[in-house]
Amino acid sequence: MQDPVLDALDRAVVNALQIHPRGSWTQIASVLGSDPVTVARRWERLHSAGLVWVTAYPAGVQLMPAALVEIESDGRSLAHVEQLMSDEEYLTIEVVSGSRDLLVHVNAADDAALTDYILVRIAALPSLRGIRTHLISTVYKEAAQWRLNVLGEQQSARLATMAPPKRWPVERAPLAPVEIAVAEALREDGRMKSTDIAERAGIPVRRARDIVTNLLATGWVVLRTDMGRVVAGHPVGCWYFLRVPAPGLERTAAQIVAMPETRAVLGTTGPHNLMVSVWQPQLTDVARLEAAFEAIPGVRVMDRCVSLRAIKRAGVRLDVSGFRTTPVPQR
Repeated sequence: MQDPVLDALDRAVVNALQIHPRGSWTQIASVLGSDPVTVARRWERLHSAGLVWVTAYPAGVQLMPAALVEIESDGRSLAHVEQLMSDEEYLTIEVVSGSRDLLVHVNAADDAALTDYILVRIAALPSLRGIRTHLISTVYKEAAQWRLNVLGEQQSARLATMAPPKRWPVERAPLAPVEIAVAEALREDGRMKSTDIAERAGIPVRRARDIVTNLLATGWVVLRTDMGRVVAGHPVGCWYFLRVPAPGLERTAAQIVAMPETRAVLGTTGPHNLMVSVWQPQLTDVARLEAAFEAIPGVRVMDRCVSLRAIKRAGVRLDVSGFRTTPVPQR
């Protein structure tokens, strides 16, 4: 597939759904100064091609123990990817440059399960040369917060007032089977209609709508409008491994969170206590941003790696171009 070209309205529609992922087309059109049919058609064209999508983090994923794991192989990294791809524990898998072949984001139900998964499942990969585990202690910024930033401040503010308030997930009892069914439907398509969710879960439409509202309000499901890096106009993905003095960690993390390039800012254990994911327009921006990080007092960039290919992101499988491999059929 050739690199897609999005015009100004396409990008505005995507940006609007980053702010309000389940916003109605009437709401979106009113903010963009367009009409509902036009904005719906724009989204469906991009969505049906797998260029953009709305997914959801499964129930309470932010409360689960998590780690970023570097995997060194004998060069057969894609073979390892095939073995790992279907594992629910893997949210994100990237083939990367540098002293590791794969960088993966792993979640598990509890600390023991996470440890067991890394020491048993990953360690059993054939021809493995080494693994390095960075436990995630703090999520300062997640990719669902990243924006294209093509809308004006007033437009963004209007959409934010229409969207349900964003909340950090609260401790609660495990999800009931019907809630899990609704969450799974949203993971497939975060904009799935309540009627379709109800049919999937075998419940009345009003009940489905209430469950969606509750899952979003409590933070147990986080909607994320995502896209290929090329679609975003930021084809270069990069991870930075930072060391920051502990007394200034919170302040430094806040500065880095505010940088528009950053998608994920994670507090981690080990020699690097801050790991940062960014999307950038050009490869030359890797050095530019590294200099910007090191201009912050006390920050040292200990390592960096460029994403050669994103295989899976937030549970969504991607093709070689970084587009969704199984787009939901147009409705």
